[in-house]
Amino acid sequence: MAQNDKRKLSTRERVFGIARVAKITYQASPLAVFIKIAGTIVTSVLPIITTYFAALTTTALAEAYAGDETAGGRALTYVIVTALLGVTLTAWNSVEQYINQFVRYKIDAAISDRMYEQFLALDFWRYDDKNTVDLFDKSKQFASLFAYVFDRLASIFTSLVQLIAGLVALLLVSWWLGVILLAAVIPGVIIQFTLSRAQVKHWNDNVETRRVKGMIEWNMLEVKNIAELRLYGLARHLLDLRMKLRDKDEKKRIEFERQFIWRQLGADALEAAAEVAALMYTTLQIIAHTQPIGQFLYVQQIVSRALGGARSFV
Repeated sequence: MAQNDKRKLSTRERVFGIARVAKITYQASPLAVFIKIAGTIVTSVLPIITTYFAALTTTALAEAYAGDETAGGRALTYVIVTALLGVTLTAWNSVEQYINQFVRYKIDAAISDRMYEQFLALDFWRYDDKNTVDLFDKSKQFASLFAYVFDRLASIFTSLVQLIAGLVALLLVSWWLGVILLAAVIPGVIIQFTLSRAQVKHWNDNVETRRVKGMIEWNMLEVKNIAELRLYGLARHLLDLRMKLRDKDEKKRIEFERQFIWRQLGADALEAAAEVAALMYTTLQIIAHTQPIGQFLYVQQIVSRALGGARSFV
């Protein structure tokens, strides 16, 4: 492996790599892609529709309590529709869980087979090359987690659709609500994304550190090695080395995460303020009789889902 193979990937190469993951997944199991797309739409849109009918139910109940004789029938209809939507979402989750297990097996089998075929066809000298061994170690981990990677990519897409759907749903109520939500989401997304990049860099820079620490722990817990290590006075030395490696990896990660605490708290406070502002605006609209009573429930649920989608997306 050439030295320049260790350079950082460009954004274009990262996007191309993600596209290859999607392509390989589709080749391994086209059903997985279609199921994830369908699942994204169902899990993002159906709860919004359910919330909409729940809001209509609240409004109809208030009207029925105020003496509207026709509102009671509408309320019962909305309750039935809301219950049916909830059952539909529950049934979909059960079916999707079963299909995902089958799809995960197909993807794992296809990717692991391809990986072993690739490495069994290498030139003989590469099996003694450290860079090749390191790459093989990473490839085994990636192959074993490929289905998980695919699930995470699908979750990213689902969270993005959830955020967009929430914004659209709020814009249909009032464009001010969409502006308030965007103003709250953007700072938090930037902070979380910066922290995520720092975590990924730290993880990649300390692969060797975790490997050495793992080997020390494995050897020290082997009964046949303990007596020999103590006999030659190596036990204390290995313990000290293990603690040094642990601090380099885990303690250093905690320390740089601590640098983001105040910024993260500020972003959380901004999101909370945006949610309160949206609810206060909706409340004033209801008091002025320009919005139905159920709109409060609708806005509260949509704002919460949109903020949750933004956090999950990062």
